[in-house]
Amino acid sequence: YRFFKLMTTLSSLQRIPEWEQILTSSGTIPFCYDVVPSTMDVARDLSFQVPEGRSALVLAREQTAGRGRQGRQWSSPESGFMGTFISKTSLSLSYMSGFSLAVGCLIAEVCREFGCHVGLKWPNDILSLNRQKVGGVLIELNSSEEGTTVLTGIGVNLKGRPMAQATSLSELAGREVELLDVALSL
Repeated sequence: YRFFKLMTTLSSLQRIPEWEQILTSSGTIPFCYDVVPSTMDVARDLSFQVPEGRSALVLAREQTAGRGRQGRQWSSPESGFMGTFISKTSLSLSYMSGFSLAVGCLIAEVCREFGCHVGLKWPNDILSLNRQKVGGVLIELNSSEEGTTVLTGIGVNLKGRPMAQATSLSELAGREVELLDVALSL
């Protein structure tokens, strides 16, 4: 019953084939949607479709129930990058202790590619040098007999100021930073 309900829910989401076609060149399996409740929830539901050794990206133009650490609401306007990467590994959970920091460093490097210098605030915030929030990371690890499924949720403000004490890559770069460019860089 859960599988049927899951497939019915996923099939009701509107896909964006143009994005999927562009992102296929990255080697990551793309699942791109117009609006989702949460990319993390959709990624969890799709994770069984991703074989070990491959990765996938659930990307949405907008999410209506995004969340951060400890279930905090993550404001998700259409002007941001909202995505969750799915990967599977045979490594045990004990090898994943520094993973969140490593993802933060990767995001900081991608931001530098667009001319933006950012820093990390433990455990999961991406901040501008004047301490305004640019984005965040949410990691979910699920271990089973087959190995570990890693869901890496990434939210980055791309345009405007979604809330007080926040900024965006476009503001920091002084030019438009596009969602697909960020996706291809990650």
